[in-house]
Amino acid sequence: ALYFMLLLLVLTLFVRLPYHIWKKTHTFLFVPQILILLHIIFINSDTSQYLALRIWMLSLSALGLLAYAYKKFLYPNLGYRHAYEIAGVKQLGSIIEINMLPLARKISFLPGQFVFLSFKSDKLSKEEHPFTISSWPQQKELRVSVKALGDFTKRLAGIKPKDKVSVYGPFGQLGEKSLFSEKDDVWIAGGIGITPFLSLLAYYSNKKLKKKIWLFYTVRNVEDAVYAQEMRNMSRINPNIEIITAITSQGERLSGNAVVEKIETVKNKNFFLCGPLSLINDLTEQLYELGVRPGQIILEEFNFLP
Repeated sequence: ALYFMLLLLVLTLFVRLPYHIWKKTHTFLFVPQILILLHIIFINSDTSQYLALRIWMLSLSALGLLAYAYKKFLYPNLGYRHAYEIAGVKQLGSIIEINMLPLARKISFLPGQFVFLSFKSDKLSKEEHPFTISSWPQQKELRVSVKALGDFTKRLAGIKPKDKVSVYGPFGQLGEKSLFSEKDDVWIAGGIGITPFLSLLAYYSNKKLKKKIWLFYTVRNVEDAVYAQEMRNMSRINPNIEIITAITSQGERLSGNAVVEKIETVKNKNFFLCGPLSLINDLTEQLYELGVRPGQIILEEFNFLP
């Protein structure tokens, strides 16, 4: 069990595998789980001598195997799945924008959530991939905006209108922590990390809620800010929304000091960070040093996979 688990960890952390192979290795996690269960049942140890501990350990092992069985055999048929078809695909610089229309029941979601998509296209494999929704719930079309970083995402530009898509979800609590809090919001996005905030921005703009929002958006080049005009249009609708953009190639660098200087005080505010892990880690540490408490920071990590 130990050696099998170590092998899977090495494949996960140190070997750069294609996504579909990397994902398939995780399906073998049930093997060490079964071995661990057998280990608990048959060895002479504390688990065999203390009934309460034995029940606890066996229950945990059984729960893990049941979770695996549900995800493998039941979830594909019982999970939150919605049938959509491609309405249009746009190439916006390095961003591929995909718009989808429901074939039956429309998905219900909160701004800022994400879904798993499985495309029925001869251009792509059919495994599920997670993508953040960049449209808002009242729109008929469901939109995702994808950074073309790996083999799969680069091939997304080849899908065609009328191709079918299975949408699983929604998932995530980023938007919930904003929508159900009376505190003002500070949103910090790097690159494609802007996607959940596009959905939230449309929601707050159209609802014209009174919450004060500062959106700090950093990109490498002007060409990467493909949604800058859309963001400006939405901020004009709601004067409580302020957008601050930093272009790193022009010497503009987003820092914790710049954020706090703009918002004046960190009290009674929530800080939402989404983007590359390096950006999140740097700004989180800087905000801590400037007096922001851990409970005020909500993270949505984008660990990019091929």
